[in-house]
Amino acid sequence: MTDVLVSPDQPFEVEFKVFEEDTFLVMSASNHIRAIREPLQELQAQAADQSPLPLGELALRGNAAFAVVHDFDRAVPFSEAAAQDCLAHLCGLIETGEIASLAIQALGAFHRAEPLEDSVRRIHEVNWPDCLARIWVITPK
Repeated sequence: MTDVLVSPDQPFEVEFKVFEEDTFLVMSASNHIRAIREPLQELQAQAADQSPLPLGELALRGNAAFAVVHDFDRAVPFSEAAAQDCLAHLCGLIETGEIASLAIQALGAFHRAEPLEDSVRRIHEVNWPDCLARIWVITPK
């Protein structure tokens, strides 16, 4: 049985984190200004070649994943089906990596696209792998 704690503050150490994200990874973009070392034409070409990630995909970065559940090109950007797909993919990652503790933003609710109760219910309904002992559902402060 996996314990689920819902809190804006970290209640325990975690091995893996999941963040709510959009198809172009804008939501996780830093507001930190950095020195640009690439020529402007190269940056423009990279921006023009960028394609959106599909809804429901997990973009992996080290011990974190970005759950693509928002598409700002849609009338209703948040997709509950995408959140469910991300949770299903996440189960596979947890089982493969034998992850025991997880932090996950309340998908859909962290950026207030849906009620927190709906996001937490969706997390409780998942049949989590046996290796996962604890989940911290990160809520907005």
